[in-house]
Amino acid sequence: MRVDKLVRDRVPDELRRLGRTIVVTAVSDGEYVRCLKSKLVEEVDEVVNAESAEFLDELADVIEVVRALARAHKFSVEELAAAVAAKQRRLGGFDAGLFLIDNGL
Repeated sequence: MRVDKLVRDRVPDELRRLGRTIVVTAVSDGEYVRCLKSKLVEEVDEVVNAESAEFLDELADVIEVVRALARAHKFSVEELAAAVAAKQRRLGGFDAGLFLIDNGL
């Protein structure tokens, strides 16, 4: 079955171990970023539609894609964590469940 999507590094080996004949290729750097962005949309959709049993695994997939995107843009995971912390210090998180109705413009 044709799937045309970015997969985790060990997925081809796992499919071969299961006896499947697969076709896989490495993408160019520019294509890699485009594929990662598509993968992020795919993974976020899976989080939105996940049942409780699979929810944590789907969140882990989103984080892995975000980390890969950061690395593809030459940011370290530490730089990403620092940016998250700085934004949280500046604007807070989402823990209070605030929903903006009107922004006053």
